[in-house]
Amino acid sequence: MARILVVAEDNLLNTKLRDVLVSAGHKVICVSGVGEARERMAYNTLDLVIQDLQMLASDIEMLDTARLSGREVPRVYLADKEHTDILMRLLRRGVDEYILCPPDTDELLLRVDTILQDARKSELRYLVIGGFSMNPENRTMLLDGMTIELSEMEFSILYKLLLYPDRALTRRQLLGRPPGDDGSSEYRTVDVHISKLRQMLRGCDAFDIRTVHGIGYKAVMKKE
Repeated sequence: MARILVVAEDNLLNTKLRDVLVSAGHKVICVSGVGEARERMAYNTLDLVIQDLQMLASDIEMLDTARLSGREVPRVYLADKEHTDILMRLLRRGVDEYILCPPDTDELLLRVDTILQDARKSELRYLVIGGFSMNPENRTMLLDGMTIELSEMEFSILYKLLLYPDRALTRRQLLGRPPGDDGSSEYRTVDVHISKLRQMLRGCDAFDIRTVHGIGYKAVMKKE
């Protein structure tokens, strides 16, 4: 069961989404304004926010930057053809989790499940792949019993790649920057970190770090 906040001005849409999500076993809070939404986010531990793009652009900005308990709450946007300008602005900023209205029940539940699974994967956990291991609690990495010293950024980049094996991650994602962050010059430092990681992991027979042209990088498990 996930705790989901639905933010939509249309009460009928709120009711429909609530009924669908509750039937799937989720706990749902519905609100119709950004003020109430931010209040709910401040006093409730949430796993997901579903937001209707019919809200004003200023409201979208406010919710898009809202954080809870030091972590950003995943969100899905509901969009229709009348609000393509707002949707395009979000897409240019790297936001790709959206569903066209009226939402299809099966698509909505599938998208929600996928996002929640990804969020759970991002929780800190000990990684072990063959003779390779990473401990996020003390920021240590072992390769065949030998400790390899990594910088904070090197550890973070490698850990994210291994959390999502075979998935291409952009440089922005690897740096942990929010959508719309204009850090293009900083993104190039990712290439330097990747080069160093490849040198350190030359003796690793568990996985490779591969370049995905036009996107970024991914970790590929080696076959035994």
